[in-house]
Amino acid sequence: KIEKIKSKNQLLAEDILIVEDIVMQFAVQDIDITPKYYVSKDQLWSTYEEYAIPQKNKTPKDFLKRKELAFRQYGSACGRCGQKLTFSNAMTYFHKPLEEGGTYHFENIAVLCSDCNKVLTSSEDKSKIISMLNIYDYLINKINH
Repeated sequence: KIEKIKSKNQLLAEDILIVEDIVMQFAVQDIDITPKYYVSKDQLWSTYEEYAIPQKNKTPKDFLKRKELAFRQYGSACGRCGQKLTFSNAMTYFHKPLEEGGTYHFENIAVLCSDCNKVLTSSEDKSKIISMLNIYDYLINKINH
């Protein structure tokens, strides 16, 4: 009976290592973030340019409208991994960070899932953040069932 338990624990440990390897590949993969659709200029509103330039750490009044435009531009999916998103769980990501001179122009705004957002914005080493990703929990739960 002890050998059976050891064997099961060995398989579980091997499965966990496989999951960690898969999630690490997901985290380190260099994936282009490109929109599925492009927005035409006639879809923009009168204050679009005015609020595109960041003002003293203030989010523009029309930010939700900009996020909605980006959400449609990415086809309601994460721009990095393609996971389907709802508007409320879509996270905005700036190709060029605002702190580095980025703007609120829709070309600079991407929509990501929470995992891809963590991967791209965390200053932690990738090996330290993989266990914090939803995909890691999902795959570990698959092993346990």
